Amino acid sequence: MKGEILSLVVLYLVITGTTVGLADEKSKEGSCVVNSEDNTTIKSEWGSCITTSIDTKANKLLLFVQNPSHQDIQNDRLVVGIDDRRVAAVSYNLSADERWTKTINVSRHLDVLKDNHTVTVSTYGNATQFNFTREIDASNTSLPKPHITDVRIAEGTIEDEPSSVAYVTIVNPSIQLYASKLMVHTEETDGSFYVPAVQPHESKTVKVELLDDRGERIAGEARLYTKNLSGEEGALDQVEFVGRAGENTTVWNESYEPVRGPWQEKNTYSYENETYSKSVEEKVSSYEVEGVPVVYVVAGLLGALLLARKLR
Repeated sequence: MKGEILSLVVLYLVITGTTVGLADEKSKEGSCVVNSEDNTTIKSEWGSCITTSIDTKANKLLLFVQNPSHQDIQNDRLVVGIDDRRVAAVSYNLSADERWTKTINVSRHLDVLKDNHTVTVSTYGNATQFNFTREIDASNTSLPKPHITDVRIAEGTIEDEPSSVAYVTIVNPSIQLYASKLMVHTEETDGSFYVPAVQPHESKTVKVELLDDRGERIAGEARLYTKNLSGEEGALDQVEFVGRAGENTTVWNESYEPVRGPWQEKNTYSYENETYSKSVEEKVSSYEVEGVPVVYVVAGLLGALLLARKLR
């Protein structure tokens, strides 16, 4: 029965450079073209021949399908998988001696967190597999993977309490679901952690709690990653931002910088921004003693001391 699960007999072909060219010569009656250094040919149980070749520099998979017999082939099928994810499934009919070609862009389907990649082409009763190595800079914004598109400073509530917040928008343009993590630091916030699972081709806005005073100008940075905050492996994106509730927030991209998480016992990371840091006067005026700004408390104490001296 043709609907039964494809039985995979995996043939390994390690690609170490650019391979080009597909067999285009007419094969002998009922037989497939012999494999070469540049391509691999597999034959379906229903008689069609599938010749595959991968160009690792152009990131293209080339498929050449033909019917080597003088009889029609009905309801044959091939499936393409990249990095353990199915990316194409084609059902087809072939008349006698008919052939067709198809090209698949490999790069848009690669898992950007892997260096070793696998492309598998399977059909009824047969399969072939290509393995190649490609180191990918996950922080490259031109690659289809989750990244931060916007940060907006606002005032909101966290657990029914008023708080400064940052609305961080993340988009996932890829076909993969990444187990992403979000960490936000500001001058007064030593790390707000969230786990935003953004589905493929969707976006999500996360409300992040900040410990900065409401109404103040807030500067900080947001990191998106999948593994450890303190390592470059699994890094996805990093942005820096500055803004105030009710005003526009300025956001710009930064190269990913690993830092120690707030759960570390020693040498935890604290965000600093010399350009947008509060002045000493702003920091002092933000502190309060029983609801009264500390600057007024200090002024009152100094005034009392001066009065006491005059009365002596």
